[in-house]
This record gives sequence, C-alpha cells and structure tokens, in this order.
Amino acid sequence: MNVQGYSVASVLDERSFSALQKIRLKPILLHAFFHCSGYPMFNTRLKQELSALREEISSLQQVRESLDSEMLVLSLGADGRIETANHNFTQQMHYTGTALLGLHIDELVPAHLKNDEHSLRFKSAMKRNEHYSGTVRLLRGNGQEAWLRSIMQPILDSSGRVLRISIFSSDLTRTIETSRDHENLMSALMRSTAVIEFNLKGEVLTANERFLSGMGYTLGQIQGKHHRMFCTPQEQNSAEYQAFWQRLNAGEFVAARFQRIDSHGRDVWLEATYNPVRDANDNLYKVVKFATVITDQVHQEQAVCEAAAAPSAAPKW
Repeated sequence: MNVQGYSVASVLDERSFSALQKIRLKPILLHAFFHCSGYPMFNTRLKQELSALREEISSLQQVRESLDSEMLVLSLGADGRIETANHNFTQQMHYTGTALLGLHIDELVPAHLKNDEHSLRFKSAMKRNEHYSGTVRLLRGNGQEAWLRSIMQPILDSSGRVLRISIFSSDLTRTIETSRDHENLMSALMRSTAVIEFNLKGEVLTANERFLSGMGYTLGQIQGKHHRMFCTPQEQNSAEYQAFWQRLNAGEFVAARFQRIDSHGRDVWLEATYNPVRDANDNLYKVVKFATVITDQVHQEQAVCEAAAAPSAAPKW
C-alpha cells in the first residue's frame, strides 16, 4: 500500500519509534534513520504543497476582490436563482439589496427580448453549464433596459456538479445608446446631404449616392482619384488650392461656397464644409466633406446681379 508515493513500511509507526527510544540510538543515528525512511521528506513536501495552495488561494481572492470592486456581479444557484448581488449591481441597476434575492435571472429579461438572439445564447449556455461571453439585456429596477457585456461562468465541484453560477458584467448602456444616436445622426445626414470622404492626400475614399448623383459619377469612377478632378483647371494649379489642402492636413475646418465641375464639364456650386477627422489616438486620418448643391441659387443670384449692373434704357420723350 502506498500513501502519497511512500510505502507504509517506510513510515515509522509508534512501536518502531518506541523501540528506537529504548535502545537509545545516538541523535546522529536517529537523524540518519528518519531521513532514510522518507518521513521528514514527506512532511516537507506536504508543507510545500500547503504553502503553494495558500498562495494560489490568496491570488484568486485578490482577483475576486478586484472584479467585485469594478464590475456588476451576480451569484446564482445551480437553478439560476439569484443568491447574491454586489453593491455595483444593485446601485447601477437600481435595485435594493434584497429585491433580487430568489428571482430567476430570466425574470430580469424584458418580455420582448426573451427570444432575442443574445438571450437565447445566454439561456442555452446556462442550460448546458457552459461559459458564456457576450451581450445581455436586463431590466433595471426603474423599468428601463440595460445593455450589459457579461461573462457567465458555472462553478463546478470535483465531480462536475454545478455549485453556483457567477456572472460578471459591465454596463454599456450609455456607450451603446450614444453610438446609436451617432449612427442615426449620420444616417439622417447621409439621406439629406452630399457626403464624400478623402484620405489626407486628397484621394477619394467613398461618397454617398446624393453626392454621386449631384456630380454625375458612379463610385467606381471616382474612388482612388484625387479631389482636383472636381476642380476647374485654374483652381487645380493655384497656390490657393495647395494652401487649402495644407490647412486640412493641419486639422483646420474649412467652410465656404465652392465651384466644382461635374462629369459633363458643367459648373456645380456647393455650400460645403471640409472636416478633418481624428482617430482614437488623436491622429488625423481622413477628411469628410458635407455639401449641399446650390447651383440654381447661385445662378439666380448671378442673374440678379447682372440685371442690376445692366444700364437701364433711356426713357423716350
């Protein structure tokens, strides 16, 4: 029989120890005997293993405390009912400390979202006792909906039985709603405004349908071409045109009326803004132009000016 890799014969029993005491072996011999038997080595290894386990538990506890201080944390029983909710969860989700206890997590899912893709994936992972990472939408205590980025992890015992389920979340509601507001704003601009994008060299990246129809081009005809293709020959070669792109590359916003040339060589007048755009690292990486075609308006203004400047006919007497 072996215990922790050592034979029973190698571990000193009480009778053997008593016998050794009776024959009064010298300490040096006892020392040598114990080391040869493996008993002290077994004791040292056990202490080392216990020390390593203590360090691992301490490390895990530190991670747990850090997550608890930063994230919204729920602990569910194996049946999916809430057993504990940390302060972050109750505060940001507008629940009192005990209001959640005993509720099934599915009771926090809005009724119209119970068959949503994210909800179905979440419930499927819970049913199969699997890890889940993704979006979860839950009701706040005030009736509003929250977008959460969640990690769900079933905690199993040594036999594979679920002890509890831990859910760690971050509230992304404000970020997602702000992003959607921006998307809606951009959609509205794209529907009502001519939009074209350039890289910092002035080459066309993309353009919306309103710009393309106003200038008489398809996207394939202009993509990768330089902005100067829309300019008069006089402007293309002017010092003012070089300065124009220098201003944009310096991050300067430019707004004015611009005379441009369409695919048929006709004048097109635009009321436009050129907007340098920065990335997440605050580096300029493109220029977005928003424009309104005002050709008819300009022609009318020119006609009025020409009429005002023309000499009036002398009255006949």
